[in-house]
Amino acid sequence: MVNRLTDKHLNNVKKLVDDYGYLGAAKRLKIKKETVRRHMREHRRRNGSSEEKINENLFRQLSERYSEPELRRMANGSLIVPQHDSIEHSFEGNEICFGSLSDTHLGSIYTDPDMLYYAFDEFANHGVDFITHSGDVHEGLSHRPGHMYECTHLGYSAQLDHSRAIFSQWTDSDIYMVDGNHDRWYIKSNGALIVDELCRGQKNLHFIGHDEGNININGIIIKLWHGEDGSSYAFSYRIQKIVESLTGGEKPNLLICGHTHKSLYMFDRHIHCISAGAIQKQSKWMRSKRAASHTGFYITRMGISDTGVSWIEPRFFPFYR
Repeated sequence: MVNRLTDKHLNNVKKLVDDYGYLGAAKRLKIKKETVRRHMREHRRRNGSSEEKINENLFRQLSERYSEPELRRMANGSLIVPQHDSIEHSFEGNEICFGSLSDTHLGSIYTDPDMLYYAFDEFANHGVDFITHSGDVHEGLSHRPGHMYECTHLGYSAQLDHSRAIFSQWTDSDIYMVDGNHDRWYIKSNGALIVDELCRGQKNLHFIGHDEGNININGIIIKLWHGEDGSSYAFSYRIQKIVESLTGGEKPNLLICGHTHKSLYMFDRHIHCISAGAIQKQSKWMRSKRAASHTGFYITRMGISDTGVSWIEPRFFPFYR
């Protein structure tokens, strides 16, 4: 029965597996996953030489990019996920100014790039020393029915090219980024690290971790946080629970959160906390969940002394319809 399969069908199965994985291909072809695997084995049998060449090139690229322990983890079925890291930002003085973005969701019909351009202009006008981004740089692509129709740029390459064009043309300030759950849809589907890839080769773009990362300014720690938990009736509750989860030795001086699309400043356990809002406007999905989107960005001035953060002035710049 296998030998009756046409080359055209097998090539189509191969393309669907490359794009969506075995389970995704099975759903689209309306066949069992094991049947997809059987068809792939037949495709490899018929195209052994070309397949071997592709595998050789792929292994060479993986060997150049990943270390031997990472390759072993991949071979054992473990997904490579970057841990949160710390990066130092060089600064001299006792007052620093920085901009904060979150949830830009580039590639979404609910994101207006003009708002991001306006934010970059304001950052330049205020002379910010750097910019933070607390995750969901890209819209990603989920398996939620209809999600593909909410994308202006469909797929990994299109969204990556879109974000590269924006960040390379509109600002040369240092931007420190973590990825968010929308960015990580590409990790979950095929292991692609889209925010890490965005920052590669760009002098001013810095990927500092998966879901969270630290910026060290002469011992002052700014922690960027995204998370996958939901919002809450009281906007402060989520931040309080995040702060409670941090042990004493891990507490930052400033915590800047994304994910919930809410704007808030509070001070808890000696941590200055900012929920950074969003550039993306309220989507239909958010409206169906009765979740508002505080669309805007922050510019924060912060006093630095020998004992830490002496004062802070966070200012939210909202967008109104």
